[in-house]
Amino acid sequence: MRTTNYMVYINVVPPIILDADAKKSVPGFNIYPNPATNQLFIRASSGAPATQFTITSAPGQTMISRSLTFEGQSVVGVNISSLSPGIYFLQLSNERTRTTATFIKQ
Repeated sequence: MRTTNYMVYINVVPPIILDADAKKSVPGFNIYPNPATNQLFIRASSGAPATQFTITSAPGQTMISRSLTFEGQSVVGVNISSLSPGIYFLQLSNERTRTTATFIKQ
């Protein structure tokens, strides 16, 4: 009798949302333009606390991570010129909330 063993690998990838209106804004924040080329802007509602943001690629690799402070301003620009064209996830988090938005880098 002969037996054969098979190994199955499953790669789990976060869902990609292609709807143009999906996740353009997140509670308390708005990101624009979407799609973006070299600069992504994050607009915060008034009184937004200091926020950590992380940009990850579709496969889940962290590309950019840093903190944002909206001191006296409601819009902060993020340089994304080093990113390759594709779909990315922007995660915004502070001591109270964590939320994720999708954007496209052209």
